Amino acid sequence: MMLAAAGALLLTGLALCGLQLRERARYPQVTFPDGTVLMVEGLTSGPMQELRLEPEFWTVLKKVLPPRWHRVTGPPLLPRRVEGHQGQHALWLSRRDPASGKYLSLDQPFKVEAVTAGGILFEAAGSMGFGSGERAGYAAMLRVLDWRADTLRLRVSKGDWQSEFSIPNPKRGQRFESWEAQPLPRTNRVKGFDIVLRGLRAFGDTNQPFWMPQGEIERDGRWAGSWFTTHWTFEDPTGNSGWRGLPSSEPIWKVRLVALPSPQFPFSSDELFPIGRIEMPGPGEFRVLPGRSDWTNAGLHAVLLTGPGNFAFTDGRNTLAQRPGEGAAGISTSLGLGAGGWRFTSDRLQPMLHVLIRSPQLGNRLMPGGKANVPFVLCARRPDGEPSAWSMPNSSVAGDGTETVLHLSFVLDPSETHRVFDASLAVAPTRVVESEWIIASPYQR
Repeated sequence: MMLAAAGALLLTGLALCGLQLRERARYPQVTFPDGTVLMVEGLTSGPMQELRLEPEFWTVLKKVLPPRWHRVTGPPLLPRRVEGHQGQHALWLSRRDPASGKYLSLDQPFKVEAVTAGGILFEAAGSMGFGSGERAGYAAMLRVLDWRADTLRLRVSKGDWQSEFSIPNPKRGQRFESWEAQPLPRTNRVKGFDIVLRGLRAFGDTNQPFWMPQGEIERDGRWAGSWFTTHWTFEDPTGNSGWRGLPSSEPIWKVRLVALPSPQFPFSSDELFPIGRIEMPGPGEFRVLPGRSDWTNAGLHAVLLTGPGNFAFTDGRNTLAQRPGEGAAGISTSLGLGAGGWRFTSDRLQPMLHVLIRSPQLGNRLMPGGKANVPFVLCARRPDGEPSAWSMPNSSVAGDGTETVLHLSFVLDPSETHRVFDASLAVAPTRVVESEWIIASPYQR
């Protein structure tokens, strides 16, 4: 009886696998110059995306079957997942060797692009590899697709070789929201600033244009653009979003601006938290600034300075210091939580200022509400009072459920000749300026 039931379940699983294989037959296959085959396995969207390599029932069944049955069914194949990619679409790919029947890794360089109306190309915003064994795979993350077309055109290229193919459009026939364009130039007033959008200007090749908004930020009739770092994105009613542009088939675009305060912003004194005078170390050298009582009360845990080189710290104590070239070469920075306390590593070719902020869930001055996504600005001035240029290439966060530690790393501009600065940290979430415009597509003019 049990054997008969197991056989029935096995037949059911095989039937489901057959249905899944027929479903995937809708997707194309592309042959690489080396004879291996690139297989498109699906397209998914959403904040949590999943590709099942076999029906869920079949995976569960194989888990409960005795291991000897796996000689017939094969081992359970766990689904591939990507999370936290809101607004992006995962094109699931795998590469197979027809001669051996084995799946292979998709080695780089390897590029995936969406081909929209007029032959305009939008490269994948990122990628993710999955395994290297029986079912190795790859997810190309796309932000822009031609959702009004019957099929979606895509291009795969590797070096001088390329191939185009089409896949079914899962949004085919869907009715999208209708937007009404506003005339340009147009001024939006936000938080006392006049933000003017005059139009869009194209740069780059005709099949890969880069559209840049043209306008300015003013206050009381005076230019205030240097007070902000601007981030522009474009959106359309089909759900596309990107920083470079949108398909030419979309007649109406939304232009969105997020302007973050820069070190030149005229912060008030109560918005600045003084770190004090800092002196940047040389190659392979580091300094740990002594803490003050106001640091602890505000949530500032530690301030460290590193020259060019490779370093590691555990809860403020140095455990590695190497000059450039003595250790692993790279430009990495990481933060973690372990039994030895909070730790981070840095491997850079430029001097850096590291700020570690520690906050309980209820928050403090430097991390209100215990949230690490507030905007931080480093205001560093030379001894003569002139501002110095720094960038923040990385911020990392770690937590244990009761508190959060945020590691901010600021890199000194390579052209800066000074090494002594007076530094302050600004936390100014209320100074962020956001605005948007709905305009006619620049392709329609």
